[in-house]
Amino acid sequence: LVREVGLNTEELLADGIDIIVMKAQTEHHLGFIYADLCLKLSNTPIENLDEGEGKGKVFKKMLLERCQKEFEQDQETLIAEIEKLDEEDKALKIYGMRKAYIGHMKFVGELYRVHLLSDKIIHFCIQDLFGNPEEPDEEKLACLCTLLTSIGPQLEESATQSTKYAKYMKKYLKELKALSNMPDKLNSRIRFMIKDLLEMRANGWTARRETEKAKTIAEIHEDAARDEAKAAKGGKGGKSSSSNRGSVASQMKKSSSSNSGGAPKADDGWEVPKNARRVATDADGWATVGGGGGGGGGRSAPSRGGNKTPPPQGKSPSGGSMGGFAALNSGNSKAEKEKKKKEKEDKKMEKEKKAAKKAAKAAARSPTASEGATDFSPPASPNKDSPSKASAAGGAMDEKTFKTKAKSIVEEYFSIVDMKEATECVQELASPDHHWCLVTESIDIAFGKKQKECEMVGELFVGLNAAGVLTTEQLEKGLFDLIEFLTDIEIDVPLAGKWLAIVMAKCVISGALTIGMVSRAPEMFLTGGTAAGFAVKLMAAVKNEADDAKLSELVAADSFDVTTLAQNGEDVAALLTAAEISL
Repeated sequence: LVREVGLNTEELLADGIDIIVMKAQTEHHLGFIYADLCLKLSNTPIENLDEGEGKGKVFKKMLLERCQKEFEQDQETLIAEIEKLDEEDKALKIYGMRKAYIGHMKFVGELYRVHLLSDKIIHFCIQDLFGNPEEPDEEKLACLCTLLTSIGPQLEESATQSTKYAKYMKKYLKELKALSNMPDKLNSRIRFMIKDLLEMRANGWTARRETEKAKTIAEIHEDAARDEAKAAKGGKGGKSSSSNRGSVASQMKKSSSSNSGGAPKADDGWEVPKNARRVATDADGWATVGGGGGGGGGRSAPSRGGNKTPPPQGKSPSGGSMGGFAALNSGNSKAEKEKKKKEKEDKKMEKEKKAAKKAAKAAARSPTASEGATDFSPPASPNKDSPSKASAAGGAMDEKTFKTKAKSIVEEYFSIVDMKEATECVQELASPDHHWCLVTESIDIAFGKKQKECEMVGELFVGLNAAGVLTTEQLEKGLFDLIEFLTDIEIDVPLAGKWLAIVMAKCVISGALTIGMVSRAPEMFLTGGTAAGFAVKLMAAVKNEADDAKLSELVAADSFDVTTLAQNGEDVAALLTAAEISL
């Protein structure tokens, strides 16, 4: 195939991949054929690309890069360009972008089906489609249901072989069940799609009704003949509907036969025109057509039907959104958004005032200091800028609720970078026993972003420690909870060790932590053979943040000896030399 169409340079191969991806995005029902084509190309050696023994390696790499490019598009730039269009063109453009996005996600699922994408990548896509559970995206959830319908059995099988992926699947099912019971946030169409998916999974991934799929002409003829036979068997006294179907099937068969002129059938089930040259087929069902060089050749599709759910019919609900395209939805103009935002803030203010009054009344009924009370503090005054500021009056919260609120605080901190606001929000949660959870949640969110956010997390910890909100013990507990599983985390986030070292380095330099805390890490980490390597990363991060003199001072002050952490033959001297550290 590659030789026939002349895909013998990276430029031509890239153009070919672009065409395949764009076709898959717009022709959802044929996604399985394009995935099979990609599999065929990945198993075909390509001349002039110096692939060595890794047949198809270049193609796979370029295909993955092209698919990833879709996730990295600058949505703000796209939205700015679309806003310049008139209303009619704008609606058409938005429709095209939504269709392409859903088609791309289905194509990704098909690539996973043929094992061209790893479990790690497909789980990343699934998590992206889930989005923010507090503000679910209906279009993404519809796409998620379609994707899981097609690859659910394969994901389930993979989960039986990996504890990590088994946890992911449990999490997905739990979130889907919760989403299916959110009538206030999702319309009935999406909720029933989710319920159908859960029911299908409970029935061993067997759909209640057979889904439509692409068929070859031979398969259409077989269906027509089957319908005709059923009608004939029923006789004249049979049901009219059966008779009608038989009549239509008969006419369809006759029409097809007359149009084809009795054309012969190829081995793969596809009819060949009378004047066409019979071609040989490979063992995998693909036939080479055209001859010689010069791009006159190609491949016919394999004789098999698709097995994927067709794209959902009908218009999307007006309240639906599409990831970065949410700003473009009808009825969601800036003025309306501002109005809704103001109404939401007013409601929150009203709730906070009521909570504060209620707390004040309760405090008034409690004993005063002269009557034996040892600890009394007035309720926090409501503040419209912080949705969590009324929580303090209600006392400490449970760990799960604290984590949810901590995530909101961290995301807000990333947006406005206001240390004072973040400090006040954490204080007013009034749950110091759970402050270590803030450490794990902050780093977990930062790991899903970039190094810049990890640096911001380090600065947040330093600020909270300086304000007396986050103690060294709480900081260490949260960090140890992550460090214990750092090796596993690095499978999904390869730079996790480096980024965690950057976070800790800022804390070490400020005095919130000591550099020797690594020696007190959980035993599983210390005996895993990576402790010395991580300690060197931490020392390198301290050096980059400050200088050699500061690093030497901190190491000496804590009497820290990195060589004591060496396990399983770790060469500490080589690690220090590579990091350009000289103590």
